[in-house]
Amino acid sequence: MNRITKHFFHLMKKINEDDILPWASMLTIYLLLSIFPLMMILTEALSRFSLNNPELLAYWTDLLPPNIYSTLTSISEELVMRQSPTVIPTAALITLWSASRGILAIIKALNKAYGINEGRGYIRLRLLAFTYTLGLILLILLSLITIVFGNKILTLVTQKLTVPEQIEQIIGYLRYAVTLLFSLMFFIGLYNVCPSKKSGFHQVLPGAILATIGLTITSIGFSLYISYLGNLSYLYGSLSGFIVVILWLFVVSVLIMVGGEVNAIYFYSLGNKHSK
Repeated sequence: MNRITKHFFHLMKKINEDDILPWASMLTIYLLLSIFPLMMILTEALSRFSLNNPELLAYWTDLLPPNIYSTLTSISEELVMRQSPTVIPTAALITLWSASRGILAIIKALNKAYGINEGRGYIRLRLLAFTYTLGLILLILLSLITIVFGNKILTLVTQKLTVPEQIEQIIGYLRYAVTLLFSLMFFIGLYNVCPSKKSGFHQVLPGAILATIGLTITSIGFSLYISYLGNLSYLYGSLSGFIVVILWLFVVSVLIMVGGEVNAIYFYSLGNKHSK
């Protein structure tokens, strides 16, 4: 028990020394800057069907909290009215630029956690950031679809289609399994490749497991809010849904940074063992 306590306080000290919360705040900002243009892209694609189809529109009404639904509806109506050919390409560029800046913030935080300087060239670094940007966007979308809105989506589907109860249970388990597997693979790659010094599979596994479990738990918490507290507006009014989205992204950002710190501590503890 003393050993666990010692490692815990060492982790807390390192989190404070490496300014993890400011790095996580920076990542949250860039994720927010990328998510809203991404919402515009998805809303533009869906609006071409939903706004002219009352049945599809009813799905979104049941699925989303009222404040988020009304915001997306106003965006989609404005996009349909304007029909500007430059909106979607511009939104896509903003999404990629913002999310890639978030990946660069992760890279800098991981380098600081390991106490190393960045030795890779500009082009290589940008290509790395772009690759993991796409992975991070896919991870966030997958978490939203399978975990955050998974229960509601499954309920809406089973209301319209006759699905055997056993198949429904299998689908319920599979959506968690797919997200967990993809999350674990993403974080293993992120922690192994993004720092300027590669660690190896087994040395990044502790942080990857922590980040994966943390992402799943926070997404389940977000899902509970969507399901049971979607109309909770006495604190922030109509902004309550967006405040919860920001909090979710911040917690996810902190978990990503903390996972890197755990790996750095584990990496150097292994180094000390081998040096003895």
